[in-house]
Amino acid sequence: MRFGREYREQLNIARTVRVFLSANVTEFEPADNGASISKIHAKSLNGKAISVSATTVVVAAGAIENARLLLSSNKVHANGIGNQHDLVGRFFMEHPLVPTMELQLARNNINLALYTGQSRDGVGFKGYLTLDDDTLRQEGMLNACASLNIGGVDQRIAKSLQGVRSAVAIWNALKEGNMPPNFGAHVANLVSDMNRVMIYSYERAFMRSPETASLVLQMEQAPNPASRVTLNSDLDRLGMRKVNLDWQMGDLERHTIKRFGELLGMEIGRAGLGRIQLRGPNEDGWWAGMRGSWHHMGTTRMHADPRQGVVDADCRVHGIANLYVAGSSVFTTSGFANPTLTIVALAIRLADHLNGLEQ
Repeated sequence: MRFGREYREQLNIARTVRVFLSANVTEFEPADNGASISKIHAKSLNGKAISVSATTVVVAAGAIENARLLLSSNKVHANGIGNQHDLVGRFFMEHPLVPTMELQLARNNINLALYTGQSRDGVGFKGYLTLDDDTLRQEGMLNACASLNIGGVDQRIAKSLQGVRSAVAIWNALKEGNMPPNFGAHVANLVSDMNRVMIYSYERAFMRSPETASLVLQMEQAPNPASRVTLNSDLDRLGMRKVNLDWQMGDLERHTIKRFGELLGMEIGRAGLGRIQLRGPNEDGWWAGMRGSWHHMGTTRMHADPRQGVVDADCRVHGIANLYVAGSSVFTTSGFANPTLTIVALAIRLADHLNGLEQ
């Protein structure tokens, strides 16, 4: 859903909402005692600046930017707001996508429609392959699911290449009648990797054998305090320090990727559906084509104890009376499922809480 397109008119006529476009928040200014936020400072790229005062402040800018804003607001709190225990930015999580398996079907009349995607009454849906809870516990694995795509696994690995990713971004934007952000950079990536883009496009169009399917793992990441967002000394056009993202995973993720493929392969063979060919890791211990899902989570995790989390059960930043965080940055664990519904549920829950405070 494009919220600007769907709700623009409602926002325009709403008496209780004022919308400022292109106003990039750069700093939260605490009160003199540091216990609340007194002002929010914002700038536009053309140099305009505004300051806003509010009884309650909610930061909802995504897991990377939420952490960046809290860390950047360090005039009163030297280490950043909510960072008295060095937790802001830590426990960054993603959903790794790992193309690890190729399925050779036992026969070409197996109905895979549920798993390759269907649509009914304008709503798309798709089945995934998972392991049951008892197996996960017995095997000491993280949670994960596998999506099935017609065609070999090399086609899925190619999607991690910069030129192919830019070609896909341009195509997806054009399908919606838009131009993608950073269009020039995408074109440059596409041109620099034109051979691989052409091969990928040809394979997608003409070499999608119905007897061959690739399986891509989307998996949970274990919370890791060393996986984190920090600030560096470079400044952006708004004068804010840019971020470093140190995304880290370890042996538990490797074990999950390897064992999931083995168990799924045994079950598919036992069911007489075909055979699974597993791809092993590279020399660095990780799999070719592995990438993120754009599901940024963690960095302002929820916990009742301020020594273990940045926000409390109401999403309020510990030690700051009127500052709340919305979004998946408050997640303490990630699961494997797309986070949008949980983000929306937490936002509604936070809205209900704030509405109760006003009454």
